Amino acid sequence: HAHLLFNAHALYTLGLQLEESYGTIPFVLYNISLVPATGLLALGLLSVTRNRLRLTAGHDWRHQKIVGSSSVLFAWTTCASFRLPLSWPLPLVKNFTIKSFTIPGTNLQFNAGPLVTMGAIHVIYPGSSLEGHLAGILVGMLLHWGFLPLSLFQPAVLIPSLLLLELYFLRKVLPIQ
Repeated sequence: HAHLLFNAHALYTLGLQLEESYGTIPFVLYNISLVPATGLLALGLLSVTRNRLRLTAGHDWRHQKIVGSSSVLFAWTTCASFRLPLSWPLPLVKNFTIKSFTIPGTNLQFNAGPLVTMGAIHVIYPGSSLEGHLAGILVGMLLHWGFLPLSLFQPAVLIPSLLLLELYFLRKVLPIQ
């Protein structure tokens, strides 16, 4: 329940700023788009890690929950922390900030704050989804740097694409001749 309360608080505080920055309709569409974007990446990360990490501290990684608001919140947190000169990744630890910097040889901003937050969450809640949180961070990086076209994840594109994938991979039917 504490994890849910943390997510609700983070969505409220960060969401207000992001909604003001992007506008209500684009912010809602981005949130809808980030669910499948982070979920698909988390599934990919889980498929890579589940064979290597069968049991860690008594936790069966094959039954890990990976889709939820945490992934989307980590994507937004990453975008926000990359925009700021300093991030405050551990709200309960006073005066602990992490500076943003430009990756050498690029004009890409980076801040390790989301990684620190993810690490702290996994110490406090060992059963939380490492793959889900990491997927959110990676999608947030790609989104902030302009490498992720969220238009691909909009409902008008995503629903027909998923239907075609389902027809091809699960039913072994190719609707286009």
